[in-house]
Amino acid sequence: MLLDGRLYHISGIVHWLEKGVIVGWPIARPEERAKVFEIIRVLLSMPEKQHNAENFLLRIPNNDIPEDLRPRRPPENDPNHQLYTRPQSIDINFHGVPIQDDDERAIGIWPDSVDHDVLKEFARATKDLIQENPTMEQLRENVPVAIRAALLLLPAIETHQELLQDPSRRWMWQSLAQTLNCFRKLHENNEVPPDPLIRGCTELAMVVLRHVPSQMDGKLPEDNMWVGCPDTPWVNALRLADAVLTWHPVASDLAVQREFTEIVEKAFLTNHPLIQLVCTTSVRPWHWLRSPERRQLHDRLIWNLPTHASVLIFSLGRIVRYPDQDRVRIYKLLLNRQDLQNPKILADHLGQFIGRESMCLSQNGGRHLVSDLAREIIAGPNTFRLLHDKVNCNEFLRAFVFGMKEQASVMWFYTELAADYGKWALAAWRMLRLVRHQRMESEGVIPELLT
Repeated sequence: MLLDGRLYHISGIVHWLEKGVIVGWPIARPEERAKVFEIIRVLLSMPEKQHNAENFLLRIPNNDIPEDLRPRRPPENDPNHQLYTRPQSIDINFHGVPIQDDDERAIGIWPDSVDHDVLKEFARATKDLIQENPTMEQLRENVPVAIRAALLLLPAIETHQELLQDPSRRWMWQSLAQTLNCFRKLHENNEVPPDPLIRGCTELAMVVLRHVPSQMDGKLPEDNMWVGCPDTPWVNALRLADAVLTWHPVASDLAVQREFTEIVEKAFLTNHPLIQLVCTTSVRPWHWLRSPERRQLHDRLIWNLPTHASVLIFSLGRIVRYPDQDRVRIYKLLLNRQDLQNPKILADHLGQFIGRESMCLSQNGGRHLVSDLAREIIAGPNTFRLLHDKVNCNEFLRAFVFGMKEQASVMWFYTELAADYGKWALAAWRMLRLVRHQRMESEGVIPELLT
C-alpha cells in the first residue's frame, strides 16, 4: 500500500505511513524501494509536504538512500523530525448496535428449526475469536461458550446442511473452524474438544468436500499479493476440515484421513490453478508433512503438478520444514521446471530463498548444503532450465544477491561467509551488467551491496 502515491495526500494518515516505511523497508524489493523514492521526490517538490517527506527519509537507512536524496535526510534524533504520534480517536458516542439487539442481521436468516438465541450466543462468543490474535482472557471467556453453543447447533445444521450454502450463513464455517483452532490456543494439546463436536464438524465438512469443483471463480495473485481468496462453501469446508482433522479421534482415523488426502489430490488433479492455490494455502503443514507418505504426496502434488507459478511461491514457506538435503532437491526440481505460467515470479522467490540460505550456518556450525547449490548456480546458470530464459535468469540473480544481503546483515560476525558473499555478488553483477536497460538495478545496486 505504500506504493500508492495517493495515500500520502490523505489527512491524518502520516503516522501510519511512517510506521509502514519502518516495518516495510527491510522486506521491500528494489523496484518497490525505487517507487517509494519516486513518491518522496514528488512530496519534496511540494512545500506543504516537504516536512513529511524528510521524515520518511529519516526512517530509511542512509546507505539505502540515493545520492540525490541524502542531503534532504535530516540528522538522526533531529527534534524537528520526531516520529509522528498516533492520532487520537474521537468519541462521538456511537458504539454500534449490540448484537443481541441486531436481530437477524448479524446471524443471517435461519428457519425456526435452528434456535436463534443459541445462534446469537455462538456469534457473540466467536466474534472475538475470529480476530487475528485474541487475548488469553478472550479465549478463556469465549471458547467454552462457543463450544457449548456449537454442540447445541450442530444437530440441526447436520440435518439441514443446505443451510450453509447461503452466503449470509457462511460465517458459521469460519466460526466453527476458529473455535477449534482457539481451543488449541487455550489448552494446547492437553485437552481435546468434545467428541460430538469433532465428529459433527468432520461430517459437516466432508459432505461438502466430496463434491470437488472442476473450476472456481476468482483472481490469481499478482506477484506475491493475494487478496481474493474465493468465499465458497467448498473453500470454507476445506478450512473447517483443516482445523478439525488435527484432533483425535479423527486425526488417527485412517478412513477419514485417507478420504481427506484423496479429496485434496483430486482437487490438484483438476489442474485449475485457483483450486490448487486454495488447497496449498488452506491446508496447514501438519497435514502435508505428518508422515513419509504424506510428504511424498505433498512433493508430487505441490512441486510437480501446478503449472502456475503462484501455487509454487505460496508453498515455498513450507520448505524450511524439510531437511537440508531435501531442500536442495526441491530447489533443483523447481529450477528445472519449464512448463510454468509467469515463471518470473518463481525465479524471483527462488533467488531470495536460495540467497538467504546460502548465507546460513547449520546448528553444528557448518554451511548449509544450499550453499553448494548457490555455488553451482553462479558458476553456470544455464545448467538449470528455468534460468535459460534471460528474464528469469536476471530476476533470479537480482533476488539472489538481495537475499544474500538480507541474511548477511544479521550474520556479519561469521567472517567465513564473506569470501563467498563477495565472490557470488561480483559474479552476479558481471552477468547482470550485460543488461544495459537495467543499469540502475545491476550496475548501481550490486556494487553498493558489496560495500
